[in-house]
Amino acid sequence: MSWNKTALGPCQTTLCGYTQRCRTQRNDIVQCEEFLPNIAKDKPTSASSEYAGSMLLASAAVDGDVTATWSSGSCFSVDFGDFSPWWQVDLLDTYTVVEVRVTSREDCCPERLHDFAVDVYQGDPRVYPSASPQLCYMYNGAVTEPGKTVAMQCISQVTGHYLRLSGKKKNDRNDLLQFCEVQVFGFKLIYWYVCMAT
Repeated sequence: MSWNKTALGPCQTTLCGYTQRCRTQRNDIVQCEEFLPNIAKDKPTSASSEYAGSMLLASAAVDGDVTATWSSGSCFSVDFGDFSPWWQVDLLDTYTVVEVRVTSREDCCPERLHDFAVDVYQGDPRVYPSASPQLCYMYNGAVTEPGKTVAMQCISQVTGHYLRLSGKKKNDRNDLLQFCEVQVFGFKLIYWYVCMAT
């Protein structure tokens, strides 16, 4: 906001996302580009349940397809009767998570994505049930647009190996936690060890 507008050039009128930067190409085309990677793509996933007899598996939510529908098999849903629904991704390393994006179903029922917490854990909470969650973001209310991607910047610095999305309010047995894509943006911390001779 305090940058000189002349120095910004064409980027002065382009609003990029939290994890993006504005770049001007040689032909003066202005684009927003990601400068942090999606660290969840194709990583191992798990869930409290998966919709019975379908292709709506936990792994579908990290396949990179943000325009998916229920029938394409590229969305995730818990099963009926799951009153403590959650979905989890193993980031396979320790990251500082900056932003999480969740995309609702494009063909129907976006309101089923509602009232959920995004937590980061050091250890796998399936193995260590007493593991303390670090809250990245609490989403209150329901997503109202089909195919909408909700971008949530973590409210504090959270660092961990696992990211879990948990439904916090279930209206009835037919209220299924479901979404089509989860993208996680973050970076690895680099630790420098200094050895000093004594």
